[in-house]
Amino acid sequence: MSKTVSTSNCCGTEDLKRIYENLQDLESKNIFKQIVNFVNGEHDYIIDSTVLNTRKKTRPLQELITNKDAHRKIIIFGAGTCGRWTHHLLKSYELPVEGFCDNSPSVYGDNHCGLPVVAPNELYALHKNSAIAISVLAYQPFVEIYNDLISMGFLHDQIYDASTPQTCAIENEPGGGYFEQPFITPEQEEVFVDAGSFDGADIQSFYNFCHGKHKMIYALEPDITNYEKTLNNIENNKLERVLLINKGAWSCDTTRKFNIMSGVSSKLTEHGKHEVHLTSIDSMLNGEKVSFIKMNIEGAETEALKGAAIAIKTHKPRLMIALHHKPADIYEIPMFIESLSNEYKFYIRSFSKCFAGLFLYAV
Repeated sequence: MSKTVSTSNCCGTEDLKRIYENLQDLESKNIFKQIVNFVNGEHDYIIDSTVLNTRKKTRPLQELITNKDAHRKIIIFGAGTCGRWTHHLLKSYELPVEGFCDNSPSVYGDNHCGLPVVAPNELYALHKNSAIAISVLAYQPFVEIYNDLISMGFLHDQIYDASTPQTCAIENEPGGGYFEQPFITPEQEEVFVDAGSFDGADIQSFYNFCHGKHKMIYALEPDITNYEKTLNNIENNKLERVLLINKGAWSCDTTRKFNIMSGVSSKLTEHGKHEVHLTSIDSMLNGEKVSFIKMNIEGAETEALKGAAIAIKTHKPRLMIALHHKPADIYEIPMFIESLSNEYKFYIRSFSKCFAGLFLYAV
């Protein structure tokens, strides 16, 4: 069973206490405590977990942590959000993480958490004596990666399960949809900004949430493949009053390097192989009143909030902001929102059994 974590351990500073006290229900407070404890190095509840490892009976990451196999360096397989959380966990135990591996060619040679990302066909030659921690969310990719590692020549005992449910499980049941929460109800003349539209599913959900009676929906998506998916969704479902823009949300109008993953993990990175246009929400709106802003943009949320500061201060839109892309977001994002307005009340919801589906609602 998981260890009970006290509020005092979680809220060691005045800022954390203030955020905790501004969370409006027990579910939000419990999630906040779990994540802040994780970020601050309180991982005993993970190590003591009795969750059974059923993925080909691979060794759970707990064994690597508790044994501290010091002579074996570690490669994390999965250079995404799950890998970032695994890296944070392993580094907090001062374990020797050497780098990442990933199946996506767009990240080869990239720098993830300050470490290089290698291609699978280079992995065995470069790291044949390393421990490999597979850090992906879904079961099928995990099995495929495991089988590939065995075929490369890695031994079963070198492979560890660092899947997100193993490393950072959330002790609550995911429930409801993004807009199916009791603390948000549709308003008249909604103006919705969807920063990171992916395939347009959230646009459709918001459209249903306000029964198509919105004034305008603005959607930002820098990944051209995802942009086209969103456009098809809009056209196929005959969604009206939607403006889709092939740009990313940022603190200002600029261009940046970008890794196109054609999925949920496309992100800005200085080593990106493509260049995308970025805009601020304030620039896009040009003074228009906004009622709801959603952001899920692979770690760029704080910069995008800076670019929406005028709209937030002026109109106090409801905010739904992803918290799972960087460990420190759990307190940095609420603190930044508080710096713009002290009128917001906070809720946190998890739409996954792990850290990969966390959102802050500011209402």
